[in-house]
Amino acid sequence: PPRLSHPDLRIEAEASDGTIEAVSVRDAKDFALGVQWHPEYRVLDDAFSAKLFATFGAAARRRAEARAKGDLALHWVPGAPLTA
Repeated sequence: PPRLSHPDLRIEAEASDGTIEAVSVRDAKDFALGVQWHPEYRVLDDAFSAKLFATFGAAARRRAEARAKGDLALHWVPGAPLTA
């Protein structure tokens, strides 16, 4: 399987065959995670999928609140665990 060639991307998950399943953006100012599966299919019965959605939702709310105030600074800390 191909490896990441961009220095700003970090591998977060791999399948047993080495396929990259999730990446994050190094030094992102807010939540930046891409996955190669459909966590929405398992959000009700898989704890990781539920955390992923909760974390994404919290980031979206922070962004919406910041935009409403005219403050476009982002507040997520890179490397922070998935939590809402």
